[in-house]
Amino acid sequence: MRNEAKSSARPGTLAWELGPAQRESLLTARLALSDLQAPALPDDTPLGVAAVHKDFRDLVDVSAGGGFTRTYGPPEAALAVPGQEYTALMRLPGRAHAFTVRLLVPDAFDWDAPLLVAAPSSGSRGVTGAIGDIGAWVLPQGHALVLTDKGTGIGAHILASDTAYGPDLAPTNQASDPTTFRLNWTTELQDYSAANPFAAALKHAHSRENVEADWPRHVLEAIRFGLYTLRTQHAQGDDVPIKVFAAGVSNGGGASLRAAEADEDGLIDAVVVAEPNVTPKKAAAKQGLPLLDYATQMNLYLPAALLAKSLEDAPFADISALHGERYAHWARDLAQLGLLEGPDTQALAKAALRKIEDIGFSPTSFDLLHAMGMMQAWPTISYTYASAYGRFGVEEAFLGARTVFADANLLTLEAGSARAPTADERARLGATNSGLPPGGGLCLLYANGSMAQSIDDALALRTLTTGTSPEARRVQQGMAEVSAACRNSGIPTLIVHGTSDPLIAPRHSSQAYFRTAAAAGQDMTHWRLYEIPGAQHFETLLMFEDVASRYTPQLPHFFAALTACKAHVFDKQALPQTLMPSAWS
Repeated sequence: MRNEAKSSARPGTLAWELGPAQRESLLTARLALSDLQAPALPDDTPLGVAAVHKDFRDLVDVSAGGGFTRTYGPPEAALAVPGQEYTALMRLPGRAHAFTVRLLVPDAFDWDAPLLVAAPSSGSRGVTGAIGDIGAWVLPQGHALVLTDKGTGIGAHILASDTAYGPDLAPTNQASDPTTFRLNWTTELQDYSAANPFAAALKHAHSRENVEADWPRHVLEAIRFGLYTLRTQHAQGDDVPIKVFAAGVSNGGGASLRAAEADEDGLIDAVVVAEPNVTPKKAAAKQGLPLLDYATQMNLYLPAALLAKSLEDAPFADISALHGERYAHWARDLAQLGLLEGPDTQALAKAALRKIEDIGFSPTSFDLLHAMGMMQAWPTISYTYASAYGRFGVEEAFLGARTVFADANLLTLEAGSARAPTADERARLGATNSGLPPGGGLCLLYANGSMAQSIDDALALRTLTTGTSPEARRVQQGMAEVSAACRNSGIPTLIVHGTSDPLIAPRHSSQAYFRTAAAAGQDMTHWRLYEIPGAQHFETLLMFEDVASRYTPQLPHFFAALTACKAHVFDKQALPQTLMPSAWS
């Protein structure tokens, strides 16, 4: 057995612990499917319930027209899973900030096929970030789920009021209370807060700890917490071998793969991930670019590309049209810089689309380029990840940008002056912020005072990945710290990735990871790469009919991979070469 020797060791990194708490519905926090389908809940919804509602809708197409609970996933009647919940804050040695772990154990835990699934959150979300896309497979089947925010989380520190957020998502300005993120008050931070009275710091961007480098350790510590609690609180001791899967989507997928690489104690029995944000240390030419490398390129070229006539019927083109004049100026500026060539705006737009394909994105993803522009995905990722990798504190005012409270139109990117948070924003920021701006009333304002970055901002961000300045060297060092070895002990490793992903390019992530591992001699007998034609990154976008008519869901394939892995580990069934999603059995 792989994990029995260490399974009863009490985790040594506990900073705060609460549990058990009996819950009527571990999966949906007592929300019915109709509640999940509602775009918003009443203002007095408890914080934990509001967070689950948001995280479910961010990752799962719960719309009436989608297939969740009907053609894939658990039936609607199985969504209510009673059981016990344990929550802890853990802290790695030498790290100032805690990370959150939550273990969910169904009352009907299956001791005949005991399985613990570790699910690090995607993006920069909080601890329930993987509750919908992974929890919906795990909990209704009687398996245990240990969630972790992997050190990113929705931690925020509102500076002027010294407000931080506890593991219950509630605000507190008591320094002695347990919190997911609180900065120490230095003279520099005090001066910054005085000059920017409406500013906040976000954990992923401003922790100064490059938390992504520690993702593998966060996942492994979450597993130790889960195993220890299962055995000591559920009276089974060490005599029953509990299998452990690490499963994640996007950032959670990258964290899971890297956790298996770092697993010296044999805790993990299998890895199942989808669209993983993972970068090989050494990859073949034109493969394996780090996310920040291609993000800063996309940040430069996407505004010009959105002018292309070939995209005018794509979803959300009307949102891009609101910025048509700005995008035209942007395209001309790129031409003057020698970064695009063409006699007119349309020629420049076509050239920008060719650049995007050269960067590594499939043309089948191009119908989602307007959506990427609407979400401000590339500016936000470029700024936040560069700040995180470079370990820039909020008081350094990285590139002159600030995270502040302001009234904003997220479609036009028009923002009023920075202002104090409302009482409701302060009270609910822990539940409503995804960990990256904008969200919960917080906006990212650039040096020009706008939510819309300037081309100078985009050029500065790009230079950080290619230049030699002290700031660039800080960022590049941080990028190197998060790369993957593409090697584990040979455990089953299943990767699912849509070929039309517009965010995590398969060429640079899953394909590069798989091929680098093979080239390095990794035992890949039990490895599989399942590429899903027509699937893309944002399952929630399938709630829009214009997107659903063009793209296929990826989540049924991810569930099928988890099911295939379980059959392989418990019943010795061969791993399939292709995935065949089926209804819940």
